[in-house]
Amino acid sequence: MRWFIADTHFNHANVIKYDNRPFKDTQEMEFDIVSKWNKTVKEDDTVYHVGDFGFGPMESQRAILEKLNGTKILIRGNHDGSQTRNEKMGWRFVCDGLFINLGGLNVLLCHDPDMVPADTFLVHGHTHRVSDRPNHFCVSCNLHNYLPVSENQIIKQLTRSKE
Repeated sequence: MRWFIADTHFNHANVIKYDNRPFKDTQEMEFDIVSKWNKTVKEDDTVYHVGDFGFGPMESQRAILEKLNGTKILIRGNHDGSQTRNEKMGWRFVCDGLFINLGGLNVLLCHDPDMVPADTFLVHGHTHRVSDRPNHFCVSCNLHNYLPVSENQIIKQLTRSKE
């Protein structure tokens, strides 16, 4: 199974206020997101993190990454740092954008939807809000109860937009 998530912002206290997240601090947010991720994602699943994984030293981010189930691929966001830093952190693969097949559609994974033509099938983060474009699907965790989103859920919406 393939899963998608963005904007976890581990170790980022201000995002709790910015998104009005229901956590008292970053430790509670980390515990909740990691728990939900691991109840959802199996070890042999693949997770595409579509940007803005976390803040702080590489070692603390690596410790969080190591707790998470699945094969983890990072589509870098504006807060993720260099490719080399993220590769050293332990991501299986790191890039700025990636096309994948979802339900027969050629879908781009890219953090910032403003970097992509409007008619592109897109899975993104960055905005922390539902997209007004039917061919775009935002996987910011705050929109999905801090859970990864299944490929089936994304396919269902994107194929509806194609009709």
